Amino acid sequence: MKNLLLTLTIIAFVILFNFSFLVFNQDFYYKEFEKLKIYEKFSQEEINQNTQELIDYLKNDQPLETGFFNEKEKLHLQDIKSLIDRTLFIFFLTIIVLVILLIINRKNLAKPFLFSGLGLISLVLLFSIINFQNLFFNFHLIAFDNNLWQLDPATDNLISLFSEQFFYDFFRKMLINSLVIGIMLVTVSFLSIKNRQTFKKAIIK
Repeated sequence: MKNLLLTLTIIAFVILFNFSFLVFNQDFYYKEFEKLKIYEKFSQEEINQNTQELIDYLKNDQPLETGFFNEKEKLHLQDIKSLIDRTLFIFFLTIIVLVILLIINRKNLAKPFLFSGLGLISLVLLFSIINFQNLFFNFHLIAFDNNLWQLDPATDNLISLFSEQFFYDFFRKMLINSLVIGIMLVTVSFLSIKNRQTFKKAIIK
């Protein structure tokens, strides 16, 4: 039971860690804007300045005073901020639980690392074959209790900056990071088991 709980906690931690790392990562945003040719629609200075203000709003509760986003967009951003805040709260709770479980299971971490690594790899493979467009649409239906997220690229700058392709790349980056960590956990687990077996053989000899 302890191994299962630790395994699930590690998986949750890795996913939430990747989300929290990317959601405030300015470099990722700017690379996406360049890739998606956003700088051809707006000036780079304007985009970077408003992106910085947006991140400060989502991360540090700084007021969003820019006129780049209209009132509908700002209302939707309030919903997004609330969702991010709840996610980060769960992430911090996960960290606390993870530390406690690691201390409790400190003498037997090989199996939880192995199972969590395999679990992450399996999740990545599962989500990689799911239709992202349907996943993205259904996520909005579940996460928001209004239709403020239904924006128009012709009138709303928020959807121009953060298109579905942006979020697909965000999601794909999370999957890649989780896959790498999953492989690392499996590798560490195998090395730990192998070293333990080698140690036992040395003692017996």
